Amino acid sequence: MNQKLLLLILIPFFSLGQNYYAYVASESEDTVSLIKFDGKEAVEAERIDVGFMFAEIEGPHGITVDPSGDFWYISLAHGNPFGTLVKYSTETNQAVARTTLGLFPATMEISTITGFLYCVNFNLHGSMKPSNVSVVDPETMTEITKITTGSMPHGSRLSPDGLFQYSVAMMSGELFEIDALDLKVSRVLNLDPAQEEVILRDQKRIVVDSIVRYMIKDPLKFFQTTRTELALNDRLGRIVNSSVRGVIAQYQLNDLLSDDREKIMAEIFENVREDQDNFGIEIVDLRLKRTELTPEVQSNVFDRMRTEREREANLLRAEGQEISQKIKATADRQKIEIIAEAEKQSNILKGEGEAARNKILNDAFARDPEFFEFIRSMEAYSDTFKDGTTTMVISPDSDFFEYFENSEGSN
Repeated sequence: MNQKLLLLILIPFFSLGQNYYAYVASESEDTVSLIKFDGKEAVEAERIDVGFMFAEIEGPHGITVDPSGDFWYISLAHGNPFGTLVKYSTETNQAVARTTLGLFPATMEISTITGFLYCVNFNLHGSMKPSNVSVVDPETMTEITKITTGSMPHGSRLSPDGLFQYSVAMMSGELFEIDALDLKVSRVLNLDPAQEEVILRDQKRIVVDSIVRYMIKDPLKFFQTTRTELALNDRLGRIVNSSVRGVIAQYQLNDLLSDDREKIMAEIFENVREDQDNFGIEIVDLRLKRTELTPEVQSNVFDRMRTEREREANLLRAEGQEISQKIKATADRQKIEIIAEAEKQSNILKGEGEAARNKILNDAFARDPEFFEFIRSMEAYSDTFKDGTTTMVISPDSDFFEYFENSEGSN
């Protein structure tokens, strides 16, 4: 089933006893399914079409329900070029309003404090430049403002008190915090350690770009040891890079591209977690965003690849030329044989035709030689004087004029 399930929103209807309802968006089908769950079994109660461009897939992406439960909202990411936010009634599941947002609007949430809807404009197919978060008044379906954050922001989430909105710029690894009241970026947390050049066990040099996610568990310990997030990022970045360098150096490049990658990441993760208590934090995630060869090694690898491909290309060209010459030689030989056979058959047929012609003429001449001579003379006259401009200098008593004035054939 070619569907992509994006987000699932549960709505309890207490008046219906133990029944719960979930809205499930299917990006590839432009539909939202209403799922009914009675505590034991889940069934699709209704399927709602949410697209407006019938010839295109609009890609429902983010979905949320307002705190009152009266309306639900869906972002249609694929636009022309901008996406759309659509408001639906939970009672009828019919669209009641819509508004245009930015490029590829995705995940969203509604603040219980401001009542505003915050939707990230993911800009998946655009240029890699900072995008924004759209702030919408869901009651009037009016876009109040766009707040610029980072490249490809995703994962719009609100703090439990509804005072802050968070999203991560996927291309930079920055976490943006927006003040839900001031509608401005209040903090930016860069969670990416600096790139690190590592020498592998097989002596290959690679550039490793990692990303780490943490949460503060002991604020007092955190403040005593680091004071600020910037100081923690600096110290934690050095720890991460040291662990990455120490672990990866024990492996070869092929190991990083195989199933052993998970084991390598788990080892790095455990090494970094050993120092988390010293800072009052908990490391929740650590990943390698990128592992690339250094520019110098890349150049050498590309040169070798180019040389190898050129060698293969030359070999294929040589083989092709050899085959071409064989085909041409065969075709030339067949051509000569076919022409020779055709000329042979032609000469045979010509000879047989001439023999048959001569036999017919001889038979006709033998039956009435005088009539035959008369017919031949008439044909000669016709061929000679057919254009009416022929001039001949010839004796009148020539045999050519044997029948010219006398049908009896006497001069």
